[in-house]
Amino acid sequence: MSLSFQILGQPFADNACYVRVEPGQSVHRILFDCGQHCLDSLNIREIMAVDHLCFSHFHLDHLSGFDAFLRVNYQRESKPVHIWGPESTIEIIHHRLQGVTWDRIEKPAAPWILHEIHESEVITAECYPDDGFQEISNYTEEPFHGILFEDEKYTLSGAIMDHRIPTIAYRVTEAGSFNIIPDELKRLGLSPGPWLNQLKDHDIPDSHALEIQGKTYSIGELRALLLSESPGESLGYVTDLRYTQDSISELVDLFEGCDTIVSESTYADEEKDLADRHFHLTASEAGEIAKRAKAKRLILFHLSKRYEQSGATELLSQAQTVFPNTCFPEWWELDPEN
Repeated sequence: MSLSFQILGQPFADNACYVRVEPGQSVHRILFDCGQHCLDSLNIREIMAVDHLCFSHFHLDHLSGFDAFLRVNYQRESKPVHIWGPESTIEIIHHRLQGVTWDRIEKPAAPWILHEIHESEVITAECYPDDGFQEISNYTEEPFHGILFEDEKYTLSGAIMDHRIPTIAYRVTEAGSFNIIPDELKRLGLSPGPWLNQLKDHDIPDSHALEIQGKTYSIGELRALLLSESPGESLGYVTDLRYTQDSISELVDLFEGCDTIVSESTYADEEKDLADRHFHLTASEAGEIAKRAKAKRLILFHLSKRYEQSGATELLSQAQTVFPNTCFPEWWELDPEN
């Protein structure tokens, strides 16, 4: 398993989600939201190595832990800090950075790269620790068709939801892996060796010739015979949205086939009117999203404090009625008797 995650924060308090993608020797880290005390359970070295901090929106329960993140990351030497969020992200984060009197920036540091997601484009700008984050520069605009970031290791995607204000749902999907089919290797009479690594390296074109045991093959020919592809693991993250047909259809498309969906479950079904009024999901609505997306597992978080005395058992039961493979984060202790 090369995609792992941790739900941060306590059951009836601010929550976030921390994801590690480990496709080989490298590790890529993504943090979804940054509420108060959400970073307390992470090692400081993990926080300092986050590649992307992805905000759903900027209500305080999703933003109020940002100062702790800033404190350990403001002066990275070479690795940029990427911040993602809905419209006004550049302005909001820039103001947060300027809200500090900077007195200990002693050498050049990597930029903070701020991305704000709009319906049809992503606007990106940079600011630097060197000048105390005074200036915003290098504005660019790129068309937005769902994918926010992509490399050979993983893809970060997003969609805009409705919480009276825009809020972003995210998906991270690791790249598929290629495996050698042992029976085919044996059938061809080929001995394993370093040449197998060249088959998996798709920077090498199919037309490239490869000599093995005195015989010449094209890499494309061998790939067709010897490689099988396993899809990468995936995680969807969504919180603070109202269940409407248009937005949920888009969300189901984003989460199609996800291994795990991490979703808010703020209200019980009998308080559907309250959920709609505050632009949140009920437990059954979270289950319905996972069911329609054909996900493998649903994890509920971001629970209303009104269920603290009951341990939120009704939320779990209602979601499981729609989508049986639903649970709370494993480390949460929700037994109201304890």
